[in-house]
Amino acid sequence: MEFTLENLGNGAVQEQFDHVLQQVLANIEDPNTDWKAPRSITLVVKLLPNEDRGQGKMVVTVTPTLAPIKPFSNAVMFGRIEGKPAAREVDRLFPDPKPGAGDKKPYILNKGGTTE
Repeated sequence: MEFTLENLGNGAVQEQFDHVLQQVLANIEDPNTDWKAPRSITLVVKLLPNEDRGQGKMVVTVTPTLAPIKPFSNAVMFGRIEGKPAAREVDRLFPDPKPGAGDKKPYILNKGGTTE
């Protein structure tokens, strides 16, 4: 049989490549990754002859390089609750308006304590 990339390992290398390609494509679609980050597939074929050079071993490695998940960051407050260390995420003071919320204005307290 001819020695080609397509028939290495009776098609196992092609199978591995196809599997890794799917991982790369899924990583590209993932909105939690940086769209600008390069992705790659590395195919390494090692031929390790024995001493008489008549036979040897072949090791094929197919490795993806994927974009990492983007870090998430938010403000946190630290303190104690009932004497135990605690942390709490800081919520936004004024949340983004939701679609269809209309032109509702936030309540503003007058000096007398009533709302406008």
